[in-house]
Amino acid sequence: MYNVVEYLIIIGVFMKSALRGKRTVIVIILLIISYLSVVTAYDKNFIGKQAKEFVLEDQFSKEHTWSKFTGKPVILLLSDREGSKYSDNWSKPLFEKFGKNVEFIAIADVSSVPFFLKGFIRGKFREAYKNPVLLDWDGDIVEYYGITENVTTFIAINKNGIVQSYLSGKGSPDELANAEAAIQTIIR
Repeated sequence: MYNVVEYLIIIGVFMKSALRGKRTVIVIILLIISYLSVVTAYDKNFIGKQAKEFVLEDQFSKEHTWSKFTGKPVILLLSDREGSKYSDNWSKPLFEKFGKNVEFIAIADVSSVPFFLKGFIRGKFREAYKNPVLLDWDGDIVEYYGITENVTTFIAINKNGIVQSYLSGKGSPDELANAEAAIQTIIR
């Protein structure tokens, strides 16, 4: 994989040899922007980052604040619509093993839902889930943690509110083994 400088040199060479049309320049600019956004996403280091304060409602319109969880080891399971189908792969086995020792918080990215559908979506969550799922209507939490699209993002936060582990995936056995090890470190 090229680093950013090498990538820009390649683009520059391409631009010199390419037709000087506006369309080519626009395509190249879009390629650079998309590449840099991917590089930036992979360069983020969440380990050691302070947990984000929040006030979010669940599907039952009950308000939850981060301060309610301070001083406790916490697992955040964040998902967008596609990623939500993998949430149970993470939550069920981890809750069975660590449920009494860790606070589990499920957060759904619903920031793309139009305002006039919020009540409908809240109702769908009530039908689908008995346990609270915090609804991130503004996308502040999912943006802060930079969740991975189309899979579930697992974040382990220690008693001091510091991120100790950041994983994402479909909840495969290897991913769950890594998650279990991360939980062991935050409950000590």
